[in-house]
Amino acid sequence: MTNNPSAGNTDCSWAPSGNYIVYSAGGPHIKVANLFIIAATGGTPIQLTNSCGLDGAPGWSPDGSKIAFESAAFDPDKKGSTAIWIINAPLGIK
Repeated sequence: MTNNPSAGNTDCSWAPSGNYIVYSAGGPHIKVANLFIIAATGGTPIQLTNSCGLDGAPGWSPDGSKIAFESAAFDPDKKGSTAIWIINAPLGIK
């Protein structure tokens, strides 16, 4: 789906429409995992978060309008360091 095999793409979740996938990834210019959306047919990913922590485990709301995910400012396995966030899906993407 992506052209960046070294990014550690993980935690993918299909949009309810089946048209998009949200996932967590790092990369050469991203030190920690952030969230991205890509069309199910491939193409250029859209970066959703720009976190200094680790963003992962994304999931769509049933209507595709929102994305919930976990974000950890520090070690995600350390007690109390992970929070749940809910953001709007980009306009036109469901």
